[in-house]
Amino acid sequence: MRRRAIASLLIAIHVAAVFLPPFTFATSRGPGEASPFAAPLMQTWQPYIDALFLNHGYFFFAPNPGPNHLLRVRLEFDDGRPPEEYLIPDRDRLWPRLYYHRHFMMTETLHGLYAPPEPPPEIAGDPVLRAQWREARRRYERMREAFRHHIQSETGAKRVELTRVEHRQPTPYEYLEEGIGLTDPRTYRDLPD
Repeated sequence: MRRRAIASLLIAIHVAAVFLPPFTFATSRGPGEASPFAAPLMQTWQPYIDALFLNHGYFFFAPNPGPNHLLRVRLEFDDGRPPEEYLIPDRDRLWPRLYYHRHFMMTETLHGLYAPPEPPPEIAGDPVLRAQWREARRRYERMREAFRHHIQSETGAKRVELTRVEHRQPTPYEYLEEGIGLTDPRTYRDLPD
């Protein structure tokens, strides 16, 4: 009887951990904005969920996943070559598909870490929130610099300029009535730093 109770408890714990990530996603208003009920539960269970890799990035595979985020790279050389510009990830340059997907996840991670260069005015008087903003900005800048440094060392460019780019899906109207395809330039928007 005691073994059955222990086994039932362990199964209930695991089922709760499997249920919690999609529940937290479904009750969120956006990235980092989980419901007041789900957020503390997720925070408590996070070590177990992470250890067993139970949080599978539900945002990317939702019915309406929203825009994706790319990185525009502009290379300038000092050996007479003309400047080059391309997007990361780039389906034509990154093959096989897994290699493309890996780069896509890296650019999404960089976007997810973004913090504005100046603190938002509403946190001006709160030293805790300002410290959190400083740390968030530092993490973003370190990752962006790692991207820039890697690209520079791989290409031998004198200067590497990076721009975050948002790529949205065309609306059903744009697709059906206007014939706008998935790669139409109007679906790309440079994001400020």
